[in-house]
Amino acid sequence: MASRWESAYVPELARAFHERYPEVDALTFELGLLNPIAGIAISSAFSRALQPLGIAPSRSHVLMTVFLSPEGCLSQKEISERLMVTGGNISQLVNALHKDGLIRRTVRRNNRRITDIRLTPAGEAICEQVLHVRGQFVAEAWSVLDDDEKLVLKGMLERLLKHAETLHPSIPEDDAGEAAS
Repeated sequence: MASRWESAYVPELARAFHERYPEVDALTFELGLLNPIAGIAISSAFSRALQPLGIAPSRSHVLMTVFLSPEGCLSQKEISERLMVTGGNISQLVNALHKDGLIRRTVRRNNRRITDIRLTPAGEAICEQVLHVRGQFVAEAWSVLDDDEKLVLKGMLERLLKHAETLHPSIPEDDAGEAAS
């Protein structure tokens, strides 16, 4: 059975785009569509895997980021930078995790202007479960590729990420990584 993207939508759209804009080949445009579609599909599957734990992927990412940090704590700015999301987004997530009793805030000893985020024992317990689910999910999700294919894909993604940093550099960004308006 064909997957949804194989139902001709993506290849058809790529061909139609190429007909209008022949300077961009259909394969490049198709890759430009498949990349976010694959990311969304994998994220949706991970969300479904987390449902039995009752935690959203975005909250689980914050917990995992703090839990796996060498210090066992991070400032909201550090979390925001590591997850590449806005400070406002992290603030909402941290507030919700704090309300749920999964994290606590502590003032950094060497700089009282910085508040560190630490997991509570309940946060550590749910994070251990999340990491177990994440490990199983990642193994299953990437099982369609052999180790050589994974290494090749890893290299290509790293190149694309590095190149993406050079695209449209004239757009000024604020501290949170958002384009200034």
